[in-house]
Amino acid sequence: MNDFVKRVIDTAISQIGITEYPNGSNNVKYNTAYYGRNVYGTSYPWCASFIWWIFNKCGMSDIYLSGNKSTYCPYVHQWARNNKLVKFTGLPGDIVLFNFSKANAKETDTAEHIGIVEKGISTNTYSTIEGNTGTGNNTNGGAVMRRQRSKNNIICFIDMQKFYNNLQEKKDMETLKKEIAELKEKVRKLEEKNKEYAFVTSLPEYYQKEIDEALRLGIVKGRSESELGMTETEIKAAIYTLRAYKKMN
Repeated sequence: MNDFVKRVIDTAISQIGITEYPNGSNNVKYNTAYYGRNVYGTSYPWCASFIWWIFNKCGMSDIYLSGNKSTYCPYVHQWARNNKLVKFTGLPGDIVLFNFSKANAKETDTAEHIGIVEKGISTNTYSTIEGNTGTGNNTNGGAVMRRQRSKNNIICFIDMQKFYNNLQEKKDMETLKKEIAELKEKVRKLEEKNKEYAFVTSLPEYYQKEIDEALRLGIVKGRSESELGMTETEIKAAIYTLRAYKKMN
């Protein structure tokens, strides 16, 4: 599963069981986050603020409603229409819009409620995560719940997959760039380790004195009298040999 789809679904699932308090008040943390203050009363239904909260919590606020805010389900529906995101088969992470007033909902009907698709159960049934729902009231039940929904009540799905895929591609590219940078650094260090130093004076200063002494004592020999021609690995071996020689003598 796409990492960003999983993030959205896992976040939604983690909220199952959260309820407004007191019952019937619409006082719930999703509204508090949305409005920036505690709100109460019938003017504050929260099924859509729950969806807004999920995308914000996941760091994806810019992909939901193009970064705008609304708790009005018909506005969400119109946004999907304007952006050609309406479809009729849902995938995990898609948004789903409902109408429970008619026996067989159609895309032209008014959106009364909203949720997130967790998964398809069958051709005509979906598992969804919804806010402000309940077994006694589908659209104003006061709780976050996992529901099983028939397509008879679904007016449409909102296709979020291209957004998730774009985010995944960006993440994968960033990961690849990081891996390439790390590989380049390993190559650089390997090349540095195997770099051949032509002269003692071209060595890092902290090597020069001991290599001079090792050459003078004949512990190591350069390529010629005037040219050192040693790699860092050979230099370190020479220094270790010098130190051992001095201890023994």
